[in-house]
Amino acid sequence: MPQPAEGNPCLWTPGLKYGVKPGSYTHMTEFFGPVLAVMRFEKLSEAVALVNQTGYGLTSGLESLDEREWDYWKNHIRAGNLYINRVTTGAIVLRQPFGGMGQSGFGPGMKAGGPNYVAQFMDFTDRGTTQASSLPQTPTLAALCKGLQAQPLEDDARIIAAAASYEHNQREEFGAEHDHFRLVGQDNVRRYLAVGDVRVRVDTHDSPFDIFARACAAHVAGCRVVISTPPGLDSAAVQRLEQLTESWAGAIEFVEETDAQLAEAIAAGQVDRVRYAAPDRASLEVLQAGNAANGCVVSVPVSAEGRLELLWYVREQSISTDYHRYGNLGMRADEARAEVL
Repeated sequence: MPQPAEGNPCLWTPGLKYGVKPGSYTHMTEFFGPVLAVMRFEKLSEAVALVNQTGYGLTSGLESLDEREWDYWKNHIRAGNLYINRVTTGAIVLRQPFGGMGQSGFGPGMKAGGPNYVAQFMDFTDRGTTQASSLPQTPTLAALCKGLQAQPLEDDARIIAAAASYEHNQREEFGAEHDHFRLVGQDNVRRYLAVGDVRVRVDTHDSPFDIFARACAAHVAGCRVVISTPPGLDSAAVQRLEQLTESWAGAIEFVEETDAQLAEAIAAGQVDRVRYAAPDRASLEVLQAGNAANGCVVSVPVSAEGRLELLWYVREQSISTDYHRYGNLGMRADEARAEVL
């Protein structure tokens, strides 16, 4: 039992609580104090489910010598900072960029201390139309771009250049794992997880580029794309996009819905992120629904630069792993690593 410290009624000793039941107040509440709630489980999958059930996801830790458990845990736990076989505090700038998911996250999930954080406080503008040196290699994107070339659309050159940039940056940055330090005995990986369901909300003022670019960016990032149009909108660009994305199959869907229906979908947990093309086109009703659901509604102008635009379709995650055993590097002893100074 926690006990008040002598002479200071505001200071208490740490507490341990055993026998905590799934779904109980102690399980589901984030206590800002030195209280450890202990729960039983039989399998790792059950433990992961208990963690994810809380809705919080700032930091999570695992102690295990089985790398198969590492892989399962990393790919199923919902938290921003993951630690394997080491302490779960003391995140260091760039080595373990810091920020959570769910109720422990804010906005698009660009992590403090990481290379993307400052971008949230800046306004970017594309300098102008750029020409792609070649078409994207991804079959779905390549088919779309060839279709645009066969029957040119307004902004088609910019759309093709954007698609090529998205593919390049997905391959080099967002689809790769990064370890900037390569420390001996410790991996510090920064990676990106695709947002699940992205609503691309179309407005009467959206240009063909605004519509196509958002659909391509979400698709390249690995999201399920839903093109959301208000009732009665007659958009030649949306119709053209629907024709050119037949090969995407279930990766893209076209729905007609009012702002109120979109807000209801957000509240029901059917939408992970909403992407508008400009701030003045974002509905207050949708913004309020996103806020209430702890979601993210993005309304910055659409960029043809993949290093910027793809930030809105992913979440960052940091994974720090002590892979040595009391200084023994085992099978990885011969790896090229940076020496600790």
